[in-house]
Amino acid sequence: DGGGMYFDLMRAIYEPIGIKVKFKLMPYSRTVFTVKQKKADAFTASYLNEQEWAVYPKNWFDLDIVQAIFPKGKHKDFKGQRSLEGKKVAWMREFKLEKYFKVKTKFREVNNRQSGFNLLNAGKLDFWIDPAVLLEPDWKNLTVKKEDYEAHDVLYLPMCMAFANTPRGKKLAELWD
Repeated sequence: DGGGMYFDLMRAIYEPIGIKVKFKLMPYSRTVFTVKQKKADAFTASYLNEQEWAVYPKNWFDLDIVQAIFPKGKHKDFKGQRSLEGKKVAWMREFKLEKYFKVKTKFREVNNRQSGFNLLNAGKLDFWIDPAVLLEPDWKNLTVKKEDYEAHDVLYLPMCMAFANTPRGKKLAELWD
């Protein structure tokens, strides 16, 4: 809808120097594809260096806190990422988190949170991995109760604008900084 911190930030950076910002909302994977095809200048909320082809500014604007979620009491001696090593973990398909972990996991991707929690509760997963800011408002839509689970931070991922690899994209990234 063009409202919120990310949109306000873009307007505050670019509009005072005469660059009109136009927003087009679409699913994340389509947004990435559109910028990669150079049909748009940038997309928001990319993890730093998430896309090899994109141009990233030096300054990121948000931090995604990614958590490991599991039933209360199941992993009493949880030690961050080390506890995930060799374990069955899953996250939502679009997140592509595997490259950010320092330990090797048996990961899989699922289409939605409810499927992830179903797998977790059936014992087919050891941990559900999810950015806290996205999971929090979705608890009310799940068939599980938040109070039955523990959540521990396992990743802190800088979030950035990702710009098209074009002269205009490079200039916009430079102006961002």
